[in-house]
Amino acid sequence: MDYPFPFPGHGEASTKVLRVWVVARTSEVSERLVAECSALAPAATIRHEPPLLEVRATKGVETLTRWLEGLRDVVLVVRPARVKGSPWHRASLRDPRLFEVLAAVLRAAPEYLSPNGTFLFGTEDVTTLMFEAIEGRAPRAEVLAAVLRVLLDTAPGKSREVLMDQLLEQLPALMGFDFDADVVLRHTLAGLQKKSPHSIAMPPQFAEALAHRLGARLSAVTVRPPPVGDLDWTDVGAIGAAIRAGEFELLSHLEEAEESHAQTLLSLPAETLCALAKSSTAMATRIANAAALRLPRGLFAEALQLFDAAVEGELMAGAAANPLFAVQDDNHHLGVDEPRARRYLERLLPLGPLNPTVFLNASFVFMELGEPERAMEMLGEAKARGLKVKQHRNEGLFAPLRERGDFKTLMKP
Repeated sequence: MDYPFPFPGHGEASTKVLRVWVVARTSEVSERLVAECSALAPAATIRHEPPLLEVRATKGVETLTRWLEGLRDVVLVVRPARVKGSPWHRASLRDPRLFEVLAAVLRAAPEYLSPNGTFLFGTEDVTTLMFEAIEGRAPRAEVLAAVLRVLLDTAPGKSREVLMDQLLEQLPALMGFDFDADVVLRHTLAGLQKKSPHSIAMPPQFAEALAHRLGARLSAVTVRPPPVGDLDWTDVGAIGAAIRAGEFELLSHLEEAEESHAQTLLSLPAETLCALAKSSTAMATRIANAAALRLPRGLFAEALQLFDAAVEGELMAGAAANPLFAVQDDNHHLGVDEPRARRYLERLLPLGPLNPTVFLNASFVFMELGEPERAMEMLGEAKARGLKVKQHRNEGLFAPLRERGDFKTLMKP
């Protein structure tokens, strides 16, 4: 049988309370559906953000269920309660229209995304921003979470992992390999399973898209002075000679989002690169930004090589959290490097008051160094400055802290 629209959650529910999300074809249709529903079940609670509506009811459930089954001008209905799935429910889980509707919901949801584009280069914490949107009762986020909850409940064991891979590959692909959609998906899937968002890997093509988009964004927002002379940043020998001669007007030539320039930085001897970073705050920050652009692509060894030099200079606060993310073995899997980690902490913790994400990332570093008390101190500093550390309570590195009373207190809203 061909069903008129996907209806995950159709079937006999374990609760007599009806809670459904309806995605109408147009805003005009959703307005009509609100009126119809109100007439059928006056006691129902309806939340409406065209073309979406949420219906909750404890009376007239059978009447409303029949009404939902007869709808034709909608593209999705989802009931997130556990159900004994009907044929319609089972067909919906295999219906390609389901992914198309979810992609459309994501595409129309700019409230999910970092409003200032500060994923790597600013003072905002993107994880906090994402969770504020998803947990802040944004209707489109709730539709997505409801569908994913039904899918995950229905697909046990290995099939759940396969389904998650399909979601992470297909939904962003439907949006033109959109890494924003991938970020939303990973955070939603992680939240539903009480996992860290970092535990769900970003597919390689989206990591590349992220790196390119961040590079373009960085180039667009950074004001460049006109180049001085005709120095070629791709000429490693000329750059080295200019540094040794103290010609630090090199800053006007450096484009950290340009791959050939980044390769030149990586080719410089460590002492030469450090001298360059120490020449000015702007130069140290440019080198740190070039390092940060390696991270989404998994090029941690190269990123650390650049961060090693950048932290020897005077970084801007907005760039100070990324080195502490990169130095964690939990992220790069290169092994804990205690001398490097302690040097990063020494150089970057003073910038924490201006960029609280420094304290958050430092807490992970201290856990890897076997210093849980310092980690707790850092979490307290981060929370005191406005970061919502609760979102990170399921991070694997914090497992030894979870039974502590002070940790539980910190994790409260």
